[in-house]
Amino acid sequence: MKKTSIQDIAKELNLSRNTVAKALGAKGYIADDTRKKIIKKAREMGYTKLPEDAEAGDEAKTEIKTVLVLTRTDVSLFWSGIIMGINNELNTHGCNINIQFANEEAPQQFDYISAVTPSLVGILVLSVYSDKFLWPFLELDVPIVFLDTGITDVDRAFLRGDVVLNEGVYSVESLTRHLIAQGIKNIGFIGDITYCRSIRDRYDGFLLGLKSTDIEPDESIIAVKHMPERYYLRHEVEEALSCFKYIPEAIVCANDDIAMHVIGALRAREFRVPDDVAVTGYDDLESLIEHITPFISTVKIHHAELGKRLARQLMWRIENPDASKEITVIRGEVIIRGSSARQSKNKSKGE
Repeated sequence: MKKTSIQDIAKELNLSRNTVAKALGAKGYIADDTRKKIIKKAREMGYTKLPEDAEAGDEAKTEIKTVLVLTRTDVSLFWSGIIMGINNELNTHGCNINIQFANEEAPQQFDYISAVTPSLVGILVLSVYSDKFLWPFLELDVPIVFLDTGITDVDRAFLRGDVVLNEGVYSVESLTRHLIAQGIKNIGFIGDITYCRSIRDRYDGFLLGLKSTDIEPDESIIAVKHMPERYYLRHEVEEALSCFKYIPEAIVCANDDIAMHVIGALRAREFRVPDDVAVTGYDDLESLIEHITPFISTVKIHHAELGKRLARQLMWRIENPDASKEITVIRGEVIIRGSSARQSKNKSKGE
């Protein structure tokens, strides 16, 4: 009688041969439920080379599984919800989370790489880093999922792993068209489009919104050049506004951090928001904007759900190492608030 092979079991379960081999060889991480299912089917089919722990009746081998999370020490509050979502999702898969705050502008030793390597099953990269910086991590040869990606061919993360993106083109186009619908024509933009694809997408959405009503972008009120802190700090926003030829009727900001600083800088110059200058952001950082009045019009990102989605993608990639790399785009929700809604100017004469 023909002996049952790993390929036979894989075909029966509609799984890859690599996944079945991991389960039956007791090497490499796969989800516990999947491993149990494979071992059960192997027993049923008379497979004789079961791992020792399965022979002893413990179908799910207990092992330490660690996911390394890399992120910059940014001043933005954007990351806390994402990391919480990642941690919650990894817990359901029996994985530990190891968060490392790393800035390539401040070179450091990667001693923690060797510390987590024995139990490392995957890496989540939440910030955009250069290839040179990432190389020690790429050499670990474990699945990697990136949040966002760079602009240049060298820095495009999808060349090395899966990428999850927040949709920015059509949501920011919608914000821009909202401004135009109020009769606003002189609209500026602030955001470092050299940093990552998501910021570039938001700028493209801004341009698309202008184009939809045949408004030519005015380069004299657009700040998109590289800045050390990517306009996250007040003094960089002040510099951008100082370089504007004039203060426009509205400013589309690449995120809520920038919008917050724009509102503060405009008020310091005695401009009223939104009556003199309407302002929009992106991210919906509630813990930030709840202290700003008027509340910021923005694109709401469900940060905890985004973190869960990143973790799920990594878990899927671990079990499907040979599948084609994926780029997943997550849509946000456009929210119009007081910072861009000129209600007094939109009322009809009879009101």
